[in-house]
Amino acid sequence: MEWLVIGYIGLIVLTVVTILNRKYAAFYPYVKTVTSTTFLVAALIHHPAFFWVTGAVFCYFLGDVLLACANRGQKKLLMIAGMLSFTSGHVLFIGYWMDSASQLVLLIGCSLILSALLIKIILRLNLNLKAMVLPVQGYLIILLTLFLLSFIQMPRFYTIIVILFFSSDIFLVFWYFKPGVHRWVKVVNVILYFSAVGLLVFLG
Repeated sequence: MEWLVIGYIGLIVLTVVTILNRKYAAFYPYVKTVTSTTFLVAALIHHPAFFWVTGAVFCYFLGDVLLACANRGQKKLLMIAGMLSFTSGHVLFIGYWMDSASQLVLLIGCSLILSALLIKIILRLNLNLKAMVLPVQGYLIILLTLFLLSFIQMPRFYTIIVILFFSSDIFLVFWYFKPGVHRWVKVVNVILYFSAVGLLVFLG
């Protein structure tokens, strides 16, 4: 497993290079897909009988491939499909750790309120959501449900993973919807996201 960890870290560094160096930008979708394939292989090796991990990780892998092909949101259908894939992964995460239906209803209710507030903040920051407001809010409801659940139901190790997911998505929103944003925003997003998945598959 050590060689897989080393390879994974190396691929993350290579992904960062394709983001920062315009000369290699065309390779970004391919390098990111290989990086995602690595964490999927790690999940299958390390968690062969742990469906919620392998299932969630497969959804993240598929979401990565779709978003990498979405050309920074210009291909809306691919972007929405990618968001749906990530949402499915988060739902598997939630389903495994959720204690009861009443707890789920309460958390979703809180997430509805919080997502509405976040959308207002995003719009005030002049992020160009346009037709993506509803898909983004739907995704936020699931992500916030997972975020809240991580503090009341999960071991702290998984809380850290969810915080990394949440933080990476904040940077991703700016990358997709804030014109002229610096490439380092995407770099931070990639590092936070791959760190979250890496912790899940290698140490979870």
